[in-house]
Amino acid sequence: ENGPGPVKTYDEGVPDNAPVDANKDLSAMVAAQGQHGQGGPVDLEEAKQLLQMGIDELVVTEEEVVETGGAGYDYSMDGGASHKEEVNVEPIPVGGAGSGGGEGAGYYNPHDPMLQGDPLDTSSNYTEVAPGDDYGEDLYEMEAGDLLEPFNETEFLLQQQLEEAANEVDIEIVINETENVVEEDYLFNDTEATSRRRQRNLRYPKNVPLPKLTEEQKRRKLQNLATADIGTFAPLSCNDPGLPTAVECESSPAGTLSSLVSAANGGEVIVPCGGCYVYDLPAGETNIGGLNILGKLYVPPNHKSTLLTPYVFVQGELEMSDTNPIAPENVSLRIVLTGTTDVMFAPADSNAGVAGTPFNAGTKAFLVAGGKLNVRGWDESDVEGTATWSPLLAMAEGARPTPDLSSNLEKTVRITDALKSSGDVCPRQVINHNFDEEVDHSVWSAGEGAIVSHDDVAGTMVVTNINKPWQGPRLDFTKYALECPLIEGAKYLITLRIKVDKESFEGQMTPCGETNDWRECLKLTRKIMLSDQNDRYSSQRVNKGIVGKYGEWFTFTSTWTYEADDLVDTVMGNLFYLEYTEPGTTISIDDFVFELPSERSYPVGNDACQELVANGDAENADGAGWSYFPMWSSRSNDWQPNIHVETLPNGSVNKFFRASNRRWHSDTIRASLLKECFVKGLVYNISLKVRIQKDVPLKYYVQLKGPRADGSGWTHKQPLKCPEQMQDQGWVECSGPLLIDEDYEAIGQDLELEVIMDSNQDTSPWAVVDYDDISISFASGPAEGLKVDGGITTRWSPNAE
Repeated sequence: ENGPGPVKTYDEGVPDNAPVDANKDLSAMVAAQGQHGQGGPVDLEEAKQLLQMGIDELVVTEEEVVETGGAGYDYSMDGGASHKEEVNVEPIPVGGAGSGGGEGAGYYNPHDPMLQGDPLDTSSNYTEVAPGDDYGEDLYEMEAGDLLEPFNETEFLLQQQLEEAANEVDIEIVINETENVVEEDYLFNDTEATSRRRQRNLRYPKNVPLPKLTEEQKRRKLQNLATADIGTFAPLSCNDPGLPTAVECESSPAGTLSSLVSAANGGEVIVPCGGCYVYDLPAGETNIGGLNILGKLYVPPNHKSTLLTPYVFVQGELEMSDTNPIAPENVSLRIVLTGTTDVMFAPADSNAGVAGTPFNAGTKAFLVAGGKLNVRGWDESDVEGTATWSPLLAMAEGARPTPDLSSNLEKTVRITDALKSSGDVCPRQVINHNFDEEVDHSVWSAGEGAIVSHDDVAGTMVVTNINKPWQGPRLDFTKYALECPLIEGAKYLITLRIKVDKESFEGQMTPCGETNDWRECLKLTRKIMLSDQNDRYSSQRVNKGIVGKYGEWFTFTSTWTYEADDLVDTVMGNLFYLEYTEPGTTISIDDFVFELPSERSYPVGNDACQELVANGDAENADGAGWSYFPMWSSRSNDWQPNIHVETLPNGSVNKFFRASNRRWHSDTIRASLLKECFVKGLVYNISLKVRIQKDVPLKYYVQLKGPRADGSGWTHKQPLKCPEQMQDQGWVECSGPLLIDEDYEAIGQDLELEVIMDSNQDTSPWAVVDYDDISISFASGPAEGLKVDGGITTRWSPNAE
């Protein structure tokens, strides 16, 4: 209800002023409390007031209970106070608390994303924020999806919660105007649970009809109630001393099935007792009103026909066989059961007095009562004997996909076909300066007044006498761009190693490492000089997640793209330079690389689906081994998944990715995946190693997500959920299978991998997370058939199913 005033019955339809989905979970029970403006704990005994309000019947179907899964509902009070109803029992809310308020009516929140089924609809649960804010895109796209995880409860848990909460309710159920207990557990199909409720004298709200039974529940009830007291059937005495054999049926039958069908004139076809009738209906479909076999119906071997009937009763004998090899073209007799109407079975002759008969046999009945069913799919063979089964040796698997990525410029290596003036092909790397021998002062300089030198011992470029934020090192690569033109739309990587020194501050945290303030963090700026003086600028900055202490080396990686406006004929020069240098510091630079990504940053071109995660072990990176590309950060203004190096106890050197200065539990390393490799039926192995720095145990899951190709929204899948691990465990590996289903196939080209920490455990200050050996490797192709024992090959033909 959305306001004061009586609300009438909900049994036939929902009133115009009622909330959306008012029936679900009997939410009106809690709303009733709001009608009277009472705060404090909600006592469901007060739900009886529904009758006083004019609500004499509430209907909730099983489908509605299942739809709501686990959910919380928000209620508010008009008249001076708020009332937040937190329903703790799923799927039926039974408890909660709130503060008192004035007179008003509670309302059901129809916008709750948990109820509407859209994990991205956060309009009424979260404050909308721009992508650049602290929560940004991640909260909007993913947090709602994460919130669904705690509600993926098992059926048993929901049942248990419902039963425990129901102890607080003591109101009656009326069925057909008489008090009764429930015969079946309609919510969970669990008779044991029903028994437990009966023992605790659990009763249901008065005048609340039971949920409608599903077809499966009707079938079960039929079996339980209608067949409990039926006696035993024996062969009919009218068939004594015995029915004819197959040979006798073929040589001297009592008649044909076609004659019986004709005589039945659309009604039940009865095969008379004591004789054998031969199945002679044509190869097409024949529709009859039912088949009741009292004598014998003999189907000649390999006879092709399709019989449509609402039921088959075998009180005598039905014999059929097939000697052909198994193949689609060798399908012989097909009996198709039709109809949706229950049929009654009344036994004949000597079985007419069997206890419990006649009885309802249900729909589409195939019933053998005292009769004999003789079906031979394989006859005896001198070589193969009488085997009626075939050993399955293995699955016949299809090959893994080999997509052609040559036209996909985002997922393949970009190679320029330009030539230098010398005739040499332009290299993939525009610049690769390690400063081991010298500094090329024709391209390297610094802001006016700063001094650029070469450290012969360390093999680095050093910039000193820094007194202004614009005096950092500068690279003028105009001559390189003129000699080898930059490629429009291509992604370029810049990777460099940086060390900041300050006298008397060695080992202390830099201001950027303390505050992440953009005014205190180095910034790499690109300047494109134009002849009309409308120069073009863009920048990327160092952040707290990658910078460390004075005197420590860190890696700065960034990606750059040149669009058409950046490559016009009026371009005069191209520069990169570091800004926001701290006065009084010395800047050292090593391993500066400006390049197109190499093949090590992409899946293998001729076998792209063998391993979907490129450079997931951080061991073979571009940028002189320091670029985290093609990985990236979900929050790039605060941290990047920089590559770090360590020496393991066995003496080997290991590289890994580190996420430091994370700001939310869902801050994650990300990687793009090839959608072309996500073909239904494929199986991959997904694995990774994780190490955490946090004083509480953490668990996490791997998530694959992306917008669906049809534009209907996003898909979030969690194929791998990993157990808790502690900080002192170091590296812990987690792995499992990844089966590609239709949900993955529905995702468009923007398919991403991410690793999400548990929101209840990973709270501020958020964990530092190390990642290594991230892999999605091919395991098996789609099932295309079965491999069978060669000793029974005569049983099978090509294309057999």
